[in-house]
Amino acid sequence: MNYNLLKQFGLKNSDIRVYKSLVSLGRSKTGEIIKKSGLVSSVVYTSLKRLIQKGLVSYVVRNNIKYYKAELPDRLLDETLKLADGITTLSKEISETMPSKRIRNSVNTFEEEYGFKKALMKHVEELEEGEEICIVAFSNSVNFKKEPRKFFKELDTVMKPKKCSVRMIMDEKMRNSRAHKDRKETLGYSFRFLASDFFGFNAVNISKREALLSVYGETPMAISIQKPELVKGFQRHFDFLWDKASE
Repeated sequence: MNYNLLKQFGLKNSDIRVYKSLVSLGRSKTGEIIKKSGLVSSVVYTSLKRLIQKGLVSYVVRNNIKYYKAELPDRLLDETLKLADGITTLSKEISETMPSKRIRNSVNTFEEEYGFKKALMKHVEELEEGEEICIVAFSNSVNFKKEPRKFFKELDTVMKPKKCSVRMIMDEKMRNSRAHKDRKETLGYSFRFLASDFFGFNAVNISKREALLSVYGETPMAISIQKPELVKGFQRHFDFLWDKASE
């Protein structure tokens, strides 16, 4: 059991040792907890107080003696939900007051797996209903982890209610791939193919407002370009490739 998860709620190693001791002992007196945990009495009393405050330990008094009992950590879920709500509210308030909300940079870089996913999700969330998106896909040789493969399906799920149309240029070797077949069945995709030599670890998504360059590898990265004249340039380049690609 991963008791170390409890550290995220402000508990110390000594608190966790006391809690683990109570889980195995059942309802117990202080002396039994001290013996089981191997901690000195002052540390045990401090830990018990902290665990009681967190709702992880309860006690009853019999003949002026306290008997302690470990409780399930369900109450911490409430604490987590309150924290999540607070962070969501704070993010919204910061977003509304940041200068970047009013004066948006035309180029932004998102790094690591989290940033890579955030940029792609934001790209599809901001598509208008019925909008066309144009994609130059990754090379067939890119070895995606299981999680990013699942994430790409989530992007399609976000686009589906908006009834967006998609033109995608893929690696010739992907004609019979699962990625091609899944998308063909899920959304209104149109596909064309180019020789494998053209593709690499980078892909490009183009919408009306943004050209999103994404690179996948040891350190995934996405570069968002929102300058209108540059987006139009990417669109012209895509249309040129589309005309040259085979169906």
